[in-house]
Amino acid sequence: MNNQLRGKIFAYGVGAGAAALATSAQATVHYSGPLNFSGDVIYFDVLNSVPPSNDSQAVDNFRFDSSNYGQKPAAYGLTGSNATGSVAFNSVGPFKYTPEFRSGDTIGAQLTFGSSGDLNNFASETPAGQWQVGDRGFLGLEIVVNGQTDYGWADVSLNNGGTPPSRHSNPDDPTGQFTLYGYAYDDSGLPITAGAIPEPSSLALLAVGAAGVAALRRRRK
Repeated sequence: MNNQLRGKIFAYGVGAGAAALATSAQATVHYSGPLNFSGDVIYFDVLNSVPPSNDSQAVDNFRFDSSNYGQKPAAYGLTGSNATGSVAFNSVGPFKYTPEFRSGDTIGAQLTFGSSGDLNNFASETPAGQWQVGDRGFLGLEIVVNGQTDYGWADVSLNNGGTPPSRHSNPDDPTGQFTLYGYAYDDSGLPITAGAIPEPSSLALLAVGAAGVAALRRRRK
């Protein structure tokens, strides 16, 4: 390999690294990282580095609660210390149901958001909600920060629809109504894709580029 070609390869590697750095710097999706937090009531805050909690005093924007109307699992948007949260829902008569989004669905201004929505229903209510016990899917989230509306998702499973521990007398009744596996939001105000997470960090991208340059050098030798 002549010096001119070597120079071109080096310049390309540097340019690719700079481009990767610029792309990563523009990333606007904030991701909680993988979680596995279960409970009959779960509070979580998408803006602060506060882990999910069963504590009602925790700083939060959202809540899962199995005690809505006594037994019905529901998702709530709450006013936290820095932002107001809402959840996506569909109206069916007097009832509100949170849609069960799938990976790749778009969550944004085209949806209706409000303070709460049920994750399932009883047989007396028609039509049935989309969520069924045992399902794992995504909830649509909306947060308003300093007057700007941003969109996000929460990856959650509905483990059971039984009476929460605080309201039943049978210790063998099931607990752990929900499991929260992670959440994310896009601070640009643009729609977000359910399941979208940030691109790899700049350092990780540059490390990949450096490994490629090292491989080229070994091959040259």
